[in-house]
Parts: sequence; structure tokens; C-alpha cells
Amino acid sequence: MTEEGDAAHVGSRGDVDDPATRDRVVQALEAAREGIALLDESGEFVYVNRAYADTFGYEPSAMVGEHWDDLGIEADPDRFYDDILPEITTDGQWTGTTHCVHSDGSEFLAQHTLTYTDQGELVCVVRDISQREQRKQSLEQYAKIVETVDDGIFALDDDSRFTLVNDAFCEMFGYDRAELLGSHASLVHSETMDDLAAEKVREVRDGERDAAVMDVEIAARDGHVVPVESWIAPFPLGDGSHGRVGVVRDVSERRERRRKLRETREQLEIATTAGSVGTWTWDIQANVVTADEYLAKSYGMDPAAAAAGGPMEEFYEPIHEEDAKRTWNALERAVEETGELDVEYRVRGADGEISWVLARGTVVYDEDDDPVRLNGIVFDITERKRTEERIRFLEELGQRLQSLTDPDELMATAARFLGEHLEVDRCAYAQVEADENHLRITGDYTRGGTNSIEGRWAVSSFGADVLEAMRENRTVVVDDVESDDRVPDEQLAAYERAQIRSSISVPLHKDGAFVAGLGVHQRTPREWRPHEVELVETVAQRCWESLERARTLQELRERERQLEATVEDLEETNERLDGFASMLAHELRNPVAIGQMYRQQLPEAEAPQAVEHVGDAFDRIEEMIDVMLVLTGGQQASDDRTRVALGEVARSAWGEVNSSAASVEVSLDAAVHADETYLRHLFRNLFENAVEHGGSDVTVTVGELPTGFYVEDDGNGIPVEKREAVFEAGYTTASAHGGTGLGLAFVEELVELYGWECTVTESESGGARFEFRNVV
Repeated sequence: MTEEGDAAHVGSRGDVDDPATRDRVVQALEAAREGIALLDESGEFVYVNRAYADTFGYEPSAMVGEHWDDLGIEADPDRFYDDILPEITTDGQWTGTTHCVHSDGSEFLAQHTLTYTDQGELVCVVRDISQREQRKQSLEQYAKIVETVDDGIFALDDDSRFTLVNDAFCEMFGYDRAELLGSHASLVHSETMDDLAAEKVREVRDGERDAAVMDVEIAARDGHVVPVESWIAPFPLGDGSHGRVGVVRDVSERRERRRKLRETREQLEIATTAGSVGTWTWDIQANVVTADEYLAKSYGMDPAAAAAGGPMEEFYEPIHEEDAKRTWNALERAVEETGELDVEYRVRGADGEISWVLARGTVVYDEDDDPVRLNGIVFDITERKRTEERIRFLEELGQRLQSLTDPDELMATAARFLGEHLEVDRCAYAQVEADENHLRITGDYTRGGTNSIEGRWAVSSFGADVLEAMRENRTVVVDDVESDDRVPDEQLAAYERAQIRSSISVPLHKDGAFVAGLGVHQRTPREWRPHEVELVETVAQRCWESLERARTLQELRERERQLEATVEDLEETNERLDGFASMLAHELRNPVAIGQMYRQQLPEAEAPQAVEHVGDAFDRIEEMIDVMLVLTGGQQASDDRTRVALGEVARSAWGEVNSSAASVEVSLDAAVHADETYLRHLFRNLFENAVEHGGSDVTVTVGELPTGFYVEDDGNGIPVEKREAVFEAGYTTASAHGGTGLGLAFVEELVELYGWECTVTESESGGARFEFRNVV
């Protein structure tokens, strides 16, 4: 920018001769975050943008027209003239850091880029990097601290994988840094402990605590356990997720000291652990109790009055009526006998809330051994008591549900048990329809005249926000529908109709869909406590799991019943079929015998081939009759045996197979003691099975095994899952082509009769292969 306000030329003059172009260049320079200046050949500033002037603490107008030396903005001008300018002349550009001087005299570190234009003017681009350097130095210092401290330091990403560990952490647990970086935190502790850490970090995020501090035990690489105190806090990552940074300290020695000091410092240790502690003193002779603010608030008393003191009877008024006598007896026993007070009881605060406290105290005696004072502490054990109560409740609920198998009875029992425990007016379980809006309540627990709400309801009638929350798997807690912003006025009628003034509604999701829900209702406003909400959620989830198991068992029993009925039907059918087959076989014997007799009277000389075919047919029928009787139990298989050549019988059986395109290869010389008819029938059934399923051009091979023989083909084979079924009587895949399913069943019968072993496998060509062992 010249003194007249015109834009200075940058680059070749022709680039910015146009006024509009020149204006755009100036606008771009003024908008730049970096400081940009233009010096003429004499070293005077002809243009300075706002960022450049601000970097040095001047106004742009105060710098334009001034010589670079006169402003004194370079802390080491000799370096500029001796080193930097010559390099620009030689290389055309210089980039580096220089120490610059602010208008107030302070120095700062700057990143400079210098170059000449075509007209010989010097372009300066500058950025103050002091803060960046300071951050860099700080990070270096932090890194040194991390590596020099004795405590183990670590950082985890959002997936609980290590992104940083210091040497102390590695040494503490015996791992190399390379092993830990990128590994999941479960490498050094269990997933349960990781869940605990995540829960405590969640409490930090929600503002419930400043940091998550835990005493945990971590297994070192060599297996020994290191007790540590772990401090964990979340920190945001660049992608919007949160990681965790933590410090672990070996507390082995401290734990030992605590063990040794436990008896003498019990009160202090309990107070430290509990965190919520109140102190009190009772002047026994004057019957005056003074207490601190915490105890006063716990008892619902005025802190000033409690500090001023009052009779012990006043401090007993807030104690629950069921615990007052027991607590007073413990106090008298401490004063008169033991000298120590240790008692748990309930107190009612100013807001009516019941809390549990543990009071411990020690009696102080005078020189005459008379009790004069009792110094004590109380600390809140409400959470512990609630946890114990919750555990007892869930254990009893589990025992009650364990023996139940009917889903309706299971949910009715759970609803009643939960409703009575929370002292609510209603507890109901509902199944949600596919539209994730309408639900059906089949049974609910009610008390005190509260109506049952069995039937079909639309969740949307209770408010769009409620429906959205349930679909998003979020529990809906309403203390008072009349003051809850999520319940529009027009929806109040639905709550009135259902007699609901306050409620906890827990959705249950399966495979991402809203499928069921559990709710507790009150006809009056009620401020639900977090532990009550958590209990309803836990019961809902456990009942859902039990319900799923019950339904699965119910379905299995029904299927088992149906299967048994089917088996009975099949057995009856098989018995009828066996009876029919046996009857049929016996009935056929006489006609076949007559046929055989008349066959012998046929003129064999005139039609020898026809006579032979008739004879073969009758022989085949007789064999089939024998097979049917054996398979149906009509008669026992004959165990008459003669020495039979396996190869000859196989070739003879092949001659009875009706297939001109198929072929057989017999390489079998062994002989066995068997019934030749049965053996021929075995081969013929295997051959016919191969032709029937392997194709008319199938090749069948009969060969020897060390103790038997095999029959295989190059057809399609038998699937693994069907290899056992093929031996069952009546099993066939060719019923449409006349298959009876008796052939292979007879094979199995013969194998059992002779004590052979038969297995079905696959031939090398992928076909079926039957192997017979223990034959010879």
C-alpha cells in the first residue's frame, strides 16, 4: 500500500494492473492470518497488512514509509544482513526463525519467510510462534516429568487401548512398552475391573466426582499381584470421543502399614473410607450432646442448635421408631459395661428421607473410673445398606423364579415381589406389538384399591416424548405427571384413566427393537430415588432373561411333546406296516409255491428261455418274501452257511441287474461261510442301488479289504447326514420309481446276523462306498 493508499504491486506488474484484480489481492492480503509486508529496494515498508502490524504492536499506517532499520523490529540485524539476505539472493527464498522486537521492547520468536518479487521488492511473511514454542517446551517438560516420576502413568483411547505408558508403569508390571502400546487394558487387569473403571469415569463425566480413585489389584506379567491405588480421569479426544488418563501407585507398603494400624486407628480409617462423617460428644454427667453440622443435617436438626448442645433425648427423636429402643440399649451398655459403642440404625432427615448411619464411640472415665464423656462419630452407610438389601432382594427373587417355568406365572410373581418391595400401587409387565407403540398387559400386581390395567394400551397416549424414550431404550422416570414437561395437558387423561401419578417405565429391547416393558406406578406423586430406578431396571433385565428361558423351555417341551406324539404315531404305523408286510409275505407263499410247481410242468423244450425267466421270477419273489419276513420280524434270518466264493457270487448277482450300460469290475478272490442266497441278495441290492442312484452308465467296483471287501461306484454318492438313514427299513429316495427301502435294510440285518461291520463312506471318484470288515 503506497502513501496515497494505492495497492502496491506484487509479482509481475501485469497481474494487478486491473483495479478490480488489485482490490481482490489487497482483500486477500488483509484477510490472511499471517503477517505480510512489502519492502522496496531501499528497505522501506510500502505495504503492511493488519496481521503483520499486530505482530509487532504497531498500526499499519505507522509502519508504511518507515525504514526497516529505524523500526528496530529485528533483534539481530547483523544476522539479517550477513546471513539471511545473501541466502535470499542466492536461493530466491529464505525460511527460518528469528528473534523479533515488539513495539513495547519485548522479544518474541517468529517464523519468517522472505522472497523477492520480480520488481526487486522484498516480501516478508511472519508468524509469532512464541506460544507454540512454549507449548513445545511444556510438553517436553511434561514428558520428562512423566518419565522421571515413580508412579506409573498411562493413557487409554476410547477403546481402552494403551496410547501412552511411562517407564515406571512398565517396570511396575514387568512389560515392555512395545507390548503395552496398542494393547487392550485387560492385558493387565480383568474386564470386570475395566467396567468398574468405566463406571467411575462416567461418574466423573456426570459431575458426581472429580476423579475416579480406586484400590485395585493388577497382575504383573510374572503372575504376582501388585496392589495399587489407581487415579483415572477422562479427557476429550480429537474425534469427539473420550479417552482416559491414569496414575497407578504401588501401595503394598501402605497396605501393610494400614494392616498394622487398623486396630488403633479403626475410627479414622472407617471415617476416611466412608467419606460422610459426623462427630459428636456426650457429656454424660450433664446429659448434654454437642454435634457437628454433618450430624445435625443427617438428623434433620438445626446445626446451630446441635452445636450449642442439647439433651440426648432430643438426638433420639429422629431415630427410626423400630431402632430407637435397640440403639438406646446399646448406648446404656457402652456406658455401663463395655466402654465402646458400635451400633447401626436408621434416622429420618428433615425432608423425611430415611438414611442408615453407623455410630461408634468410646467412653472417657475420670480418676474414680466413673464415665464422664462419650466421644463418637457417625457416618452414612445408606449405600452399603441399600446394596445389601438389593443383593438380598435379588437373591430371593432369583430363588422364587428359579423353579417357575410358566411365563405368565413367572412375570406375575416378579411383579408382585417387586411391587411389595418398593411399596408401589402397581407393577405391570407388558409385551409390545410390532409397531413399537401398542402394548398388551396380561397381568399386573396392584394394591390398595388400585385398578388392574390388563389389556391393550398405546404408549403414545402417554406422550410422544415417552414413546420416543422407550423406543430409544431409555428408562422414563416421572415423579409427578402434572408437573412433568414431557407430559402434555392433553395426555393427562390417559394417566388419570390408568391411575398413574408417578411412575418408572423400563423398556426392554431385543435385536434393537422395543419388545417389552416393566413399569411401577403410584397414584400419588413420588420422588423416585436413583437406587429405586436402578433396582427396577435390574429386575426388568433379569426377569426378561428368565422369561426368555421359560419361553424357550416351554417351546422345547411343546416340541418334545409333539415329537413324542409323532414317534408314537410312526411306531404304530410301522407296526401296522410290519403286520401287513408279514401277512402279505405269508399270503404270497402259497401262490408262489403253486407257481413253482406248475413251472416244472412247462414244456421247457419248446420255450426254454421263457421257462427260465419264469423260474427266475418266482425265485426272486421267494427271496423277497424271505427278506420281508426277516425285516418285519415274521421269521429269523437263516444262519445256514456254506463256503461261498465272494467273487463268483458278486458276478452272479450282477447278472441279475437290469442295466446294459452299467459295468462291474470284480477283484475279489476271498471265500466266506455264508448263505449264498443272502449273500447274492446283498450284492444285488448294492448293485441295484448303485445303478438306481448313480446312473445307468455307472461303474461298480468290488474289491478286497484286509478282513473283508468293499463295493463302490462312481455315481453321486450318499450325503454324510443320510448315511445312517439308508439302512432303515422303508427309507428310500426312489419311491416314485418303485423303491421299497427294504434292500439296504436287509444288508444291515445280514451284517448283524454274521457279526460283520459295515460303514458307508465316499469313493475316490465321489460315489458311494460300502465297506464290510470282519468278514474273513
